[in-house]
Amino acid sequence: MDCTQAQDLLLDELDAALEPAERREVLHHLDDCEPCRAFAGLQRQLDAELRDRVPALVLDAGFRRTLEVRLAVRQPWPEWLPELAYVVGAALATAASVLVLPFPVSSTWWIGSALAGLGLFVHSLVARALCGLDARAGC
Repeated sequence: MDCTQAQDLLLDELDAALEPAERREVLHHLDDCEPCRAFAGLQRQLDAELRDRVPALVLDAGFRRTLEVRLAVRQPWPEWLPELAYVVGAALATAASVLVLPFPVSSTWWIGSALAGLGLFVHSLVARALCGLDARAGC
């Protein structure tokens, strides 16, 4: 085990997230490696100071219930709708481009800007409609 692996595992060990075999391996590495022992001491000291100075967060009793209610609320539109809108928009843009190809550039220079403006307008209408469906969005 090299020092980088040992230090990564050491940080997991401080969070009590190591398997017993990994913990033994880290401790064995610490027996032979002074820089990693210093790193471990510094991390333990930092953890102790943070525990002393930063109070533990206490959540309101109704927090879990409120969170579960918010998570349980379904979207007001079907899950496939944004993907369908993307595909339809891409198909329309492709069709418009193919229809414009036969014309000379001098007569079609304005079409790109017009299509971009139209796309922005349609996007804003769809976004406003979706926000109207979802009262929680805060649009």
